[in-house]
Amino acid sequence: MHRIMLSTGNIFFSLVLGAIAFGFVFIKFPGTMSSILDIAAGFKAWLTSRGLSAEYNNWVRVLLEERQLVFMGFTIVTRVLMSVLASLGVAMWGRMTN
Repeated sequence: MHRIMLSTGNIFFSLVLGAIAFGFVFIKFPGTMSSILDIAAGFKAWLTSRGLSAEYNNWVRVLLEERQLVFMGFTIVTRVLMSVLASLGVAMWGRMTN
């Protein structure tokens, strides 16, 4: 049960911290956010030009928007950073207890 709570907490906090990071970059670095959104638009265009059937291509166009892709990216980066910090914390905890 402990591991389930930790993984659920990791997902929840990575979503919250990803939203905070998204907002921070959006407000403090508008040029950077513009570039990131342009990259996301290019990725969406690349994804929709892969030769999928119209049925699947329409779903990709409707469900994937640039801001959603950017938010997913911020959330993934936040989750990776949280995992690295957790690993460092566990390693340091192990050294302190030995």
